[in-house]
Amino acid sequence: MKKLWLLFILLSFTLYGAVYEKYLVKGNPKDEEIMKLMEMIKENPNVSEYHNNLGVLLMDKKFPNDALKEFKRAIKLDKKNYRAWYNLGILYESMGKNFKAYRTFKKALKNKRGDDLTLYH
Repeated sequence: MKKLWLLFILLSFTLYGAVYEKYLVKGNPKDEEIMKLMEMIKENPNVSEYHNNLGVLLMDKKFPNDALKEFKRAIKLDKKNYRAWYNLGILYESMGKNFKAYRTFKKALKNKRGDDLTLYH
């Protein structure tokens, strides 16, 4: 039963796409920037910075789960992407997941030692 439910959830995500897509409004500068990044990702899905930048915009628009996915994709594409690790830590911190945030900030510091912003958090 659990496997069937999990399959249903995964299938629904692939069929309907990301949650934030249906809330984008043409003419809104932030939404236009998100749409532009989405197009860039469609053209070249293996650029870590695109996913990181999309995650930042989604975090600003209050879509934390979608931002989380983008940060994780960015890290999967480039494990040394300091910004993606840092932004993921900020997101975990804002979600109240302090232990995960701490571990993530440590990984960010591993890639950019002595960074003031990361050390602050």
